[in-house]
Amino acid sequence: MTTPAAKCTGRELLWLVRGLSFVLTGWLAGLAGVALTGVPLAAMGSGLLLLLVSLGAWVVALGASALNCLTTPGPRVKAAAKRCVWLAWGTLFLSPFAYFWSRAPWLDYLTANVVLLAVCAVALLLSVDRLALRLAEFFRDETLAVMARIGEIACYAMIVFPMMAGFLGLCVVCHLRQQPFLNAIGEAMGWLHPWAKAVVLAPACFTVALLWTLKAVALARIEELESRAPAPTEAGKRGV
Repeated sequence: MTTPAAKCTGRELLWLVRGLSFVLTGWLAGLAGVALTGVPLAAMGSGLLLLLVSLGAWVVALGASALNCLTTPGPRVKAAAKRCVWLAWGTLFLSPFAYFWSRAPWLDYLTANVVLLAVCAVALLLSVDRLALRLAEFFRDETLAVMARIGEIACYAMIVFPMMAGFLGLCVVCHLRQQPFLNAIGEAMGWLHPWAKAVVLAPACFTVALLWTLKAVALARIEELESRAPAPTEAGKRGV
């Protein structure tokens, strides 16, 4: 029985590898920018950290756009890639607000945009995991599909649900203390402990491993297609 991946042409597999490479590179750049935030020596070069996050979001958008152009993987892969494109551009547009907010965290306008940036980044993480799941289903790789589902579950358990719980808790506290809500969010984001950042970054690091494995699978399919290609005959070599 022929698998769906065998129907993909070598050219499309090359574009698939390029798209995954761009998404992986951009994700690593953005992850490095987030991970270095708060390091004392890196605080002096916060402009460089902003550049890493912005550049990472732009490269992810380019890679997802390349995956969106593929036709053989099907509409579900294209839909997941399109979501990644829009969310990556949204993250790129909102990323400068993190830099300005670090300079003036008391401004409500900047705090609101940083919260929107965080929501957009988490949604991008979930979309990348869903894109990996669709590609794993296309390749009929059960191991990759399970890894993608684990990544989604980890993102919901370690990021989405704690964010929702913290949001509801702040709503209650602000109501009882008659405190401005955006000011409370700014204070909460300012005293987050390093271990909380490590918990948030864990699902993102898992997504890096997932993208790396997907790229390796696509490269293996290219080698499989090359091995199936018929060898040139002796007459063909002579130009007869």
